[in-house]
Amino acid sequence: MGNVRVDERPGVRLGPIDLLKSFLLSEVDAEHAGGAANVWRQMISELAGVDVNAPSEFIKTYLIGRYAEVGTGNDSDELSEDVERINGPFHTWVKDNAVRLELTRSSDHRRLIDDLAGNAKRYLTLASAATNYVPELGGVYFNAYNGISMQAAPILAAVGPGDDSSTFKAKAKLIADYLDLVFVRRLVNDLPASGTDLDREAVRLVGLLRGGVGTDKLREVLAREVAALDYDFTGMNTYGLRSNNRRQVRYLLARLTGHVETACARGDEMSRYLDSRRPFEIEHIWANHFDRYQPETPTHAEFDSYRNRLGALLLLQKSDNASYQDLPYEEKLDYYQRQNHLAGALHPKHRERNAPFNKFVKQNKLDRALRAFPKFDKAAIRTRQDLYRRLCEIIWNPEASFGASVVPAQRSDRSRTRTRARYDVAVTDLIAKGLLPRGSSSWGGAATKSSTPGYSTTAGSRWPPARASGPCPQPGSSSSRRRRAPDGTSGVPGSTTESHGS
Repeated sequence: MGNVRVDERPGVRLGPIDLLKSFLLSEVDAEHAGGAANVWRQMISELAGVDVNAPSEFIKTYLIGRYAEVGTGNDSDELSEDVERINGPFHTWVKDNAVRLELTRSSDHRRLIDDLAGNAKRYLTLASAATNYVPELGGVYFNAYNGISMQAAPILAAVGPGDDSSTFKAKAKLIADYLDLVFVRRLVNDLPASGTDLDREAVRLVGLLRGGVGTDKLREVLAREVAALDYDFTGMNTYGLRSNNRRQVRYLLARLTGHVETACARGDEMSRYLDSRRPFEIEHIWANHFDRYQPETPTHAEFDSYRNRLGALLLLQKSDNASYQDLPYEEKLDYYQRQNHLAGALHPKHRERNAPFNKFVKQNKLDRALRAFPKFDKAAIRTRQDLYRRLCEIIWNPEASFGASVVPAQRSDRSRTRTRARYDVAVTDLIAKGLLPRGSSSWGGAATKSSTPGYSTTAGSRWPPARASGPCPQPGSSSSRRRRAPDGTSGVPGSTTESHGS
């Protein structure tokens, strides 16, 4: 066997990567040991160039995607024992499972090193797409923004050894788009949609996709999974902005706004809409003046309920929004017309000499919903809420993504979501009707971090590891368990939060 020296500096405690390297290289024969060591060294160097944690996060993701027992059911909220162990000192898991990894001969150890190196290049492609928006892998970027840290595991599970770059990207897009669809459907139905929840879904997919499924077969599997979901977009009638979902509402508004803009040939500005420096922010069409909306909203609770609904919100440039957010609606219209199409469409003259926009409206049969409103009352908000629901159905259309022509929803078995019932009634609506006292926040009290969208307590790999310039709210270190608040801030009292645009 080879006699390749591992770092033996006095006083330096070797980590799982060094110990795994020692184990693998020690079993490679002398003739090939030097070449294997060079392959390992180059792989680690390229990964570390992304982030200091990238090498260990990649190896964890690879082992989970390729070898871990993950299960395919939905009867547990816990990750499997294999996944938990791999997310710890993974070198011991490899040693204990050498037979499963087929590490019986010297050539097997070299084979594993080569396979790791080949998949590291794919991982680097995903890590880049997670922090730098590119339309062909937009789903990867969106999932990273929404804190889904284990999306790379099912992607690596589905990739075959003979897949070229285009096939790999096609599979990555399908899987990322599926996770994005599940996230958004859960979100608008007030179902669990934290990074933890979607990480469990990502790991569950590993068991369904492992073995290098073909692209067509992958579409079939994902279409079947979408068809098994018991929630769609019909439950978002009262969905809107709350104290704990600002980041998610901004994400929805960004996707809706970006879709209409690109469909009308205005260019793809998605990376700007989701920029962590926040050049865009949420705009309330109704300014925060209860007295202006009397007697249509006789109570503060009803006023707050309608004012914060998705249909009463826009995404505007922060600098512009600050200058007129407090004006009456009628005085805002001229400003809105100079903004994106979802804002401009509120103006009576927006359709004049606007062929791309008119074509989009006609093609998608949105004449009734995407129209001007000289007066923006409760009926207008309900119409805009319906518009946003329809746009969600267009953007996250499983037939377009996976070829699923029939996708049932509203099943009676909700075991996959393991959550509370949903009645399409917001707490503010119940307050408005006098059924709850003013100041109530939820049936069970204040929301906790574990149940709040955007929080994640999974003791799993954090991916992508590079966070400083990326869209994700999570810290970069895999050992860190501190989470950022849903609005993207640190969650520490006194930290800066995004303006309500009111």
